[in-house]
Amino acid sequence: MIGGDLSKSEKMTLSITALGELSAQPILRSGGRVGDIIYLSSLTGLSAAGLAILNRDLDRPRYVVEAHLNPKLVAPDKLIKVATSMCDVSDGLATDAAHLANASAVNFNLSKDLISKADDFKDLAELAKELNEDVFDWILTGGEDHFFLATVDKKNESSELGIKIGIVEKGDGKLLLDGIEIKESGYQHF
Repeated sequence: MIGGDLSKSEKMTLSITALGELSAQPILRSGGRVGDIIYLSSLTGLSAAGLAILNRDLDRPRYVVEAHLNPKLVAPDKLIKVATSMCDVSDGLATDAAHLANASAVNFNLSKDLISKADDFKDLAELAKELNEDVFDWILTGGEDHFFLATVDKKNESSELGIKIGIVEKGDGKLLLDGIEIKESGYQHF
């Protein structure tokens, strides 16, 4: 099997797989090192918020619904140049961060404080409160956001790389939120 399209539907779905060649060395999941900074290319959670709105038959805010129906992928060029490890975030931030931490044999310690400094966080938090949802559930477990998660050597730290959300610590592949272990709870294919 090529790709990750393992969904089921009553209607026919066409899926396309593209193959190509790398112009540089691949960025592996296993490159995260103790002391690296954890970056997210864009704030996750909008797709989960859009799904919550659709499930409630609400029609606002429309850009949130569109984030679920038509996610926008922007290549994080600057992040790619300095990443020590990287993966896409499509199954939920918690799930994909746990994959990176496990592959790199380190712990990922995410910070609510750092995450809440993201540009879109305030609007997302207000919407979550209005719908009686937990904004961090959307951010950590929502899935279908299609952004990038990466680790970067501290010497390359920059606000231009995306949203700084945590730090890589010594460990054995655990995912932490403010120092407390969380279990991955995004989408599981099998």
